[in-house]
Amino acid sequence: MPIQMQGKIGSKNNTTFVSKQIERTLANGSRTGDMARTVLNSLKDLTDIKNLSTLSEDDIKVYVRNLQDRVAEGKLTTKTTATYISALNNVINYTNTYVGKNHIDLKEIKAKDYGLSAGPRGDVLPSATAEIHSQIKSYFIDKNEQKNDIKMETMPSIIDVARDFGLRITEAILCPYLTPKQIDKVIETGQLPIFRGTKNGKPRNVKLSDVKTTRASQINTLKSACKYMSKHKLSNLCPTKSLSTMRNFVYKAKGGFEKASGLKYNFHDERRTYAQQGFAEYKAKLTVDQATMNVSSNLGHHRKDVINDYIPK
Repeated sequence: MPIQMQGKIGSKNNTTFVSKQIERTLANGSRTGDMARTVLNSLKDLTDIKNLSTLSEDDIKVYVRNLQDRVAEGKLTTKTTATYISALNNVINYTNTYVGKNHIDLKEIKAKDYGLSAGPRGDVLPSATAEIHSQIKSYFIDKNEQKNDIKMETMPSIIDVARDFGLRITEAILCPYLTPKQIDKVIETGQLPIFRGTKNGKPRNVKLSDVKTTRASQINTLKSACKYMSKHKLSNLCPTKSLSTMRNFVYKAKGGFEKASGLKYNFHDERRTYAQQGFAEYKAKLTVDQATMNVSSNLGHHRKDVINDYIPK
């Protein structure tokens, strides 16, 4: 039986110690400990927990939704996430059994309930409604007024560019500052170059919409984001020294909104909104295959099965 302990995970040494305790408890070899350590480090980075005695259902949901985001961004496969969920359940079981007598039992996670099992994906994945987009923007604005935190202040601009240009969250964070002349060039060419934070480092051009109101919204979003960056002397929408620090904050902020509102929100839903609106626009004047190809090009995707998860046919 492992040593009775509090399960502190606030440092690399502590996460290693806890993961080894889990490995010994299960007697399943070092692979179990390695995966547990990966999960513990992610929990530490994504939430504010310093000790397993404070691990909550909300913390677990933040971790699971981060996995969902990474699958949606094409950074993880469901085969990999199924393994992570198994390791997460090992952490949960260890916490329930060995950490503190007063700890409320945490429920195990079923990967298939969150689309993270190794099986095939189901129907078209959800988009973000205008209502939930407005709600989370208001939440970020209110939180910034309370805390005066530049990271929180940047959040509305990040989700706006993600929605209006179909960007992955890292692409949105690294959306570059453009001078007024450069913005005029974007309007003239009808294309916004995206070259930082892209999948596999491949740059692409996102075409502006031909629908007058949608195009106006895109231009206003771009001008507003660049005005914000100019005000704070930023070269992009990452106000921290490291991208990882901002990415971690982004997911914590999202978790705060979900906890406060009781709503489920996924940053990638904004990208799917862009894809579905764009597909409807293209389909009005092109064949389904041509419309799909245009959306695929704008998103920087080249796998048909992924695009089919984004857009209803």
